[in-house]
Amino acid sequence: MKPRYVYAHWLDPDYMGKYALPRNLFEQRFVEFETILKMHALLGDSICISDVQLIGSSVLLLLFADDSFRSDFLSKHPDFLRLIARRSDSISTASDRLARVYSGLGRILSFGNSYIPNTFSSAETVPHVAKMFSDVRSESDAERLFSHHGSFTQFVRHYPGADRNLVVGLYRALEHFLLNELAPVPEAMFRNTSSYFEELEKIYAITSPANREVRQALTDVMALATTEAERFKRTLVLAKLPQAGKIGHPDRVKYLTMIQAWNVAVGRSIGADYESAYCFREAFPIPVHSGFTSDLIVRAAAEDETIMTLPRYDWHPSSLNWKTVAKIREELKTPIDSFQDSLRNVASTRQEPKTVQANSSLEKLNKAAVKIIAEDQSRFPATPPLLAPLCATVVFGVNIVSAIFGIAPPSLALQIAPGAIAAYATLRSAVLAADRNEIGNALQAYGLQYNLYRQPEPARDLVSP
Repeated sequence: MKPRYVYAHWLDPDYMGKYALPRNLFEQRFVEFETILKMHALLGDSICISDVQLIGSSVLLLLFADDSFRSDFLSKHPDFLRLIARRSDSISTASDRLARVYSGLGRILSFGNSYIPNTFSSAETVPHVAKMFSDVRSESDAERLFSHHGSFTQFVRHYPGADRNLVVGLYRALEHFLLNELAPVPEAMFRNTSSYFEELEKIYAITSPANREVRQALTDVMALATTEAERFKRTLVLAKLPQAGKIGHPDRVKYLTMIQAWNVAVGRSIGADYESAYCFREAFPIPVHSGFTSDLIVRAAAEDETIMTLPRYDWHPSSLNWKTVAKIREELKTPIDSFQDSLRNVASTRQEPKTVQANSSLEKLNKAAVKIIAEDQSRFPATPPLLAPLCATVVFGVNIVSAIFGIAPPSLALQIAPGAIAAYATLRSAVLAADRNEIGNALQAYGLQYNLYRQPEPARDLVSP
């Protein structure tokens, strides 16, 4: 079974960066984005990440710094994340894997003094890491950087800055894709290459002249690119928007519109089956709310709609731990495969359209997943923790009395253990049923809210397996 490949726009470093996101909202948005990743993992999806996301997405880097994510989940399901990148020309190596993994680092070095970090506090951190690979020629050379006494290991071990968790995450992320042969780093088949500027032009062409405000916004953004290089490299243009971090400022509208357009272009270029986009109110008309970018729709959206979901549910998918997610992917392989296949298979009859088939498969998968989640999060363990010692004490007491007075143990004493266990089991069953209902409703509502269950468009050119 080939999983559905998803490009997650919201893993772009800019969406969690200092210009787009106020610091007081960082933790809430991280929880939401991690939760959406968990939902994709439950469904059996595979997330395609770009070279920029690998080295600059704070969501990904903080996840890689998390022992639970790495050991409980990613070590068992290394195919959940797929790095899609071109070979970097700035490193001399015969290893395709090394050249692709290095791509993002090489890109940062190419900026020189014009590099402005969005994720790390210091502009020196990532370039310093990139320079460590200057003499690396093979994967075995790279492995030495990660050895106990390797320069990269020592750098991380003694890193004193506020970005320590991000640096640890960068170390683990590069180690994962460089040294784990099971981590997919396929050749990027850039057959549908596009640029953020071309995406803006497409939207302008389909926007009605009557919608003057939208067309003017598009014109203003495109006017920033005065050279051919600026039409393809958003970083060169973003430098022209000094007030991008100020909510309500025109620079911010242009900034968010541009990074949305850039990610639409990336999503098309890397050949993902499905593009999970995140939208901001001020970024219209580019944003599509965690759905498809095949047919962009001009509409506005609430900038805070993602972070507002936490209080909506009595049970929230964010409470899932990665160990439970891994367990679901392992134990429910058959229903997950069935759901994934339903998304890809062309319906053989008109009586059973693909959406019906997919919804049926999803319902079965959800029910099975809910059972595992409810069990893992149950307040009542399968075996009552205090019941067995209590029963043993009672039986011991009854036996002493019987020995002293020479009478047979009362039948009631013999019924205490099975009676209590039966009552406990009945109570636990009722609680689990209520929990399953609550969890199931929340999973369905959350999944629909983020369009995680929708059918992908007919596949475009895909990356090679």
